[in-house]
Amino acid sequence: MILCKTMATEQSLCSSPSPQRIFTRLISMGILLLFLMATQGCGRSEARKAFDRGMEAVNRKDYRQAIDEFTEAIRLDPNNARYYLNRGVNYGYKGDWDKAIADCSSAIRLDPKYAMAFNNRAAAHYHKGDYDEAILDCNKAIGLMTNYCEAFGNRGMAHDKKGEYREAIADSSEAIRLCGNAQDYIVRAVAYLKINEYKKAINDCTEAIRFNPYDATIHNERAIAFLCEGEYDKAIADSDKAILLNPNYGRAYVTRAEAFHNKGDYGRAIGDCNAAIRLDRNDPDAYSLRANAYENKGDYDKAIADADEVVRLLPNDARYRVARGYSYQRKGDYGKAVADYSDAVRIDPKFIEAYNNLAWLLAVCTDAKVRDGERAVEYAKRACELTAWKEWTCVDTLAAAYAEAGQFDEAVKLENKYPEFNLPKGRLDKARERLTLYEQKKPYHEEKP
Repeated sequence: MILCKTMATEQSLCSSPSPQRIFTRLISMGILLLFLMATQGCGRSEARKAFDRGMEAVNRKDYRQAIDEFTEAIRLDPNNARYYLNRGVNYGYKGDWDKAIADCSSAIRLDPKYAMAFNNRAAAHYHKGDYDEAILDCNKAIGLMTNYCEAFGNRGMAHDKKGEYREAIADSSEAIRLCGNAQDYIVRAVAYLKINEYKKAINDCTEAIRFNPYDATIHNERAIAFLCEGEYDKAIADSDKAILLNPNYGRAYVTRAEAFHNKGDYGRAIGDCNAAIRLDRNDPDAYSLRANAYENKGDYDKAIADADEVVRLLPNDARYRVARGYSYQRKGDYGKAVADYSDAVRIDPKFIEAYNNLAWLLAVCTDAKVRDGERAVEYAKRACELTAWKEWTCVDTLAAAYAEAGQFDEAVKLENKYPEFNLPKGRLDKARERLTLYEQKKPYHEEKP
């Protein structure tokens, strides 16, 4: 941000990351003070007076009035690019991104080297979800102003949304080098989280907290990083801080609930999920996590009820069909489990867990009416293919499926591969037990719950 000693004459429109488990920088439209528009030897024009009134309205956050005043300034002086830029920013404040883009484009037409106009248009494209266009405009802004911190930050945002996390990290790093603020540290931290570099994410969150210790969102992001790193007590401490700073911050309750859940404290996990759901009755993460906690407590009916809510909210996410199917399976409602696993395969034909769970149930279910060896072989083969035959769980399932289909030689051949997978003792013992059964030409069936 470039500051002068007098009132602002240009405004900047910044882009932001997505709000799901991410620190949002929604429309950080900081007012940049570049230079005065007064001309030596001349009094203020009527256009300048309208512009000044517009800036006063901006300071009052009266964006509708600001737009009206900037419109009047444009009417009186239609060739002033800054008037268009400032009106565009205020359209952005109101979420009217098409008009913001149109005004930035007008500013660029009048001044093709107007770096800030390219940057603001990039931010508007970002908010519309046009990430490629946002990157192109950031490229132009940076080409015109090579040390443009904000443009590097915005381009990093767009790369992040495209899943280009390395590029997002590089751009955020350059923004940090140029101006080093909390926003760019947290953006980079989120990108590090997405590529599983949790220690780096923790370090960046810590830097962001140093800049802004009272932002609950930053504390929650660091809590997520600690959670991913397996440091549950530290995750809980950061979530506590986030909730203290903002008691209505539902995502912090979800983060803390997951930390409690991973520690085996299912009661407190459920309590935090309850709090999150009270704040947002459409939060799928809170329902999903509470379902897991109920399942681990053996309360399958409540787990299924919560899973129903998640499926309602996210009907095209196969993961939650599998989660609900597993609860049905644990409850002994095998028909519904098969239905959920089958739906998951239909929704996501590359979902390994769905194929493996369905194949296992069809191969080893205690209910003979559910077992179907041929189908089990079909689904288990697909799971093995998707894992390049490198996941023991899938190979073990295919062996069980072959046994159920009466193809014991194939079952023995596959189960004999267990030494290749360096199994822990518990799984090793189970593999040997099943191998013995297959050698005796007997299938493996689970016991009744």
